Amino acid sequence: PVIKFVKEEGPRYVLVIEDTESMNMQRRWEYLRKAIRRVVVYDIPDKSYVGIVTFNSVAKRIAPLNYIESEYSDKRQKVGSALPRNPSNVPQSHRCILCGLQEALRTIDDASQDAVGANIILVSSGA
Repeated sequence: PVIKFVKEEGPRYVLVIEDTESMNMQRRWEYLRKAIRRVVVYDIPDKSYVGIVTFNSVAKRIAPLNYIESEYSDKRQKVGSALPRNPSNVPQSHRCILCGLQEALRTIDDASQDAVGANIILVSSGA
């Protein structure tokens, strides 16, 4: 007989966040940083993976996929506080959403995770 053990992996989330000068209008970046920290620290379920990618004219991985074992994990604080204090000065017209999404997929691939079932959450100014 062949015995195959199947283990369900925790959910995977990659937050893809626009980092252009428009995010500095009306203190958007400040509120966004607080919201991202709150989501990662308090709302992402235990035994999940979470990473952060920012994009403007290019994409940058701010935090690779990190395993969040419990609500007391130091990684929650580290990932939740990974966004830079100020947004970049790159004009919004130069943003490359596709670059951000491609980097999110690479983030999942680099963690040797299957992209099936992964959640990519895009945060943009919407303009």
